[in-house]
Amino acid sequence: MIKKILRKIYHKFIDIYMYFKFHRNFYFDKKYRTTIKESNIGKKVKGDIGLKIYNAEIIGNVSIKRFVTINRYTRILGGYFGIEIGGFCSIGHNVSIIENYHLYNRVSSYYFNRNIYGESEEKDTYSKGKIVIEDDVWIGNNSIILSGVNIGRGSIIGAGSVVTKNIEPYSIVGGNPAKLIKKRFNDDEIKEIEESKWWEWDLEKINANKDFFLKNLDNGV
Repeated sequence: MIKKILRKIYHKFIDIYMYFKFHRNFYFDKKYRTTIKESNIGKKVKGDIGLKIYNAEIIGNVSIKRFVTINRYTRILGGYFGIEIGGFCSIGHNVSIIENYHLYNRVSSYYFNRNIYGESEEKDTYSKGKIVIEDDVWIGNNSIILSGVNIGRGSIIGAGSVVTKNIEPYSIVGGNPAKLIKKRFNDDEIKEIEESKWWEWDLEKINANKDFFLKNLDNGV
């Protein structure tokens, strides 16, 4: 009984702490708590409800939709154009999603402007464009996502992959550079999923359609 009361007090304290720390850019829900543990979250980062972020670094122009899990030692660094992460994504351990890079067409690729001349870091970097990770993407451990890339909805990025180009929806890819292994579903199944637009459903409809989410679309898994 005492443990139960203490647990409630603890969760209430955490909710209050989280609200005051991130309330400007994050949404909070009593039932679907956002959990942020041992992480470095920048002031520009925006997040929706139900996020699970563990020992990660997220800095710069980054937008994260609802019910996204980001695991330990992952770094997400938004630069000039930003990073968008869709809802219901699962991002593994030690993943790097970094939008800008060192300039390498000068005498040195070192950050001379920032570290020597006391000027903006932006003068030492460049970007190929915004990174967009659409809804329901699973990114395996130790993967790297490069700038200017769009990862289509429902895709799976195999562990250790380096994504240098756009990924079509519902693709399973792997390798360095990442290449198509196979599609998750056949064309009819993909059409059914796309027509449902379940990622746009409200929570009431999601809770009322448990069978839809738990049915097995057997594609050789």
